[in-house]
Amino acid sequence: MKKLTNFLHRYLGLTAGLATFVLGLTGLLLVLIKPLAKQSGDEGIRSFVGFLKAGHMRLWIDAEASSLTVGVLMIGFLLLLITGFFMWHRTKIWLPRGKRTKRSKLFYLHTLLGLYLLPLLLYFSVSAILCTFHWHFGSDEGFRTFFSIHSGHIWGSAGKWIAGLGGAATALLSFTGLLIWWNKKKAHK
Repeated sequence: MKKLTNFLHRYLGLTAGLATFVLGLTGLLLVLIKPLAKQSGDEGIRSFVGFLKAGHMRLWIDAEASSLTVGVLMIGFLLLLITGFFMWHRTKIWLPRGKRTKRSKLFYLHTLLGLYLLPLLLYFSVSAILCTFHWHFGSDEGFRTFFSIHSGHIWGSAGKWIAGLGGAATALLSFTGLLIWWNKKKAHK
């Protein structure tokens, strides 16, 4: 079971990691830049926000195919979170400990970030899955409901910042996971 969990976590991370990095980063940027675009009225900023929205909500090709692709990627991200939790459960690391090599610091950052932000990441990954599949199979009303849950609009202005935190955590987890994999690959050469 341990080998299967490690295998799934590693290869799901490598396949879905880049896309979830892009989704997390564009989600964070939308939270940070969208209010500026509304206040400034600058057409350049507004077009950049439109580009970010299109990149975040519809990564590839057309709306229907890409929403399905994003939904499948979010299922992959959800499986990453679940396998990561099972990997953590074997170690039960609550705080950094032991030697402080660059590699161990990165491992602790990745592990503890995933652990402590797991409820938030589960919330956003499940709401993204519901959002993308409802977009494809459901009504516009259902999509708007799930989108307001996913984007944090349902919780007011604090919810938007929590959504930004979720985007930052997703991007950081993807990035640190890739660095851990890269360092292991280099060490085995």
